[in-house]
Amino acid sequence: MFEPRPAALAVTSILLGALLIAACTSRPPPRGGPQGGPPGGASPGGQTASLNGGQIARPIALLFTGMDTGHDYAVGPAELTAGISAEWAHLPVTSRGTVPAVAMSDWAETALGNPEALPNHIAFDVNLDGQISEEEFRARLTDEFDRLDRDHNGELTRAEMLMDVPLRSQGSAGGGMGGGGGRPPGGGGRPPR
Repeated sequence: MFEPRPAALAVTSILLGALLIAACTSRPPPRGGPQGGPPGGASPGGQTASLNGGQIARPIALLFTGMDTGHDYAVGPAELTAGISAEWAHLPVTSRGTVPAVAMSDWAETALGNPEALPNHIAFDVNLDGQISEEEFRARLTDEFDRLDRDHNGELTRAEMLMDVPLRSQGSAGGGMGGGGGRPPGGGGRPPR
């Protein structure tokens, strides 16, 4: 049977300890994921890195961007009206002139990139009858357009379609290793005197 020598055990222990220390003190990967990875920090498995600062666009902004037929990086009232009509024409309209609310998830997957994207079928179905009328569809998209149009000039620019992602500290509650234990910001503990 093999018996390790004390000197070999000591060297092995030192090497393993040095590797462990090096691993614990290494830097985190660059923001946005590993170099050469896809934009936005998405990994090949489809998981995304958590965002910390920067800007993002809501899925509805993808739809509005596609309505920019003038290619001037802005969507005006005429483009919005024409774009909503074009989107309605792609929906499976029933003989009653409505679209079943459940069919909106298919539309959302195609037009917004995800069947769970907002606005969802519930947001479109104002009267909750399980059917979406053209008026409900048009009203919801117009409301979303108006909500994004921050300067209220009736024209939606690319800058207005972006929103800031809030910065999070590494030790905040629920985020990162060690969490915050549910404590309020400022460390909890005793109140100041």
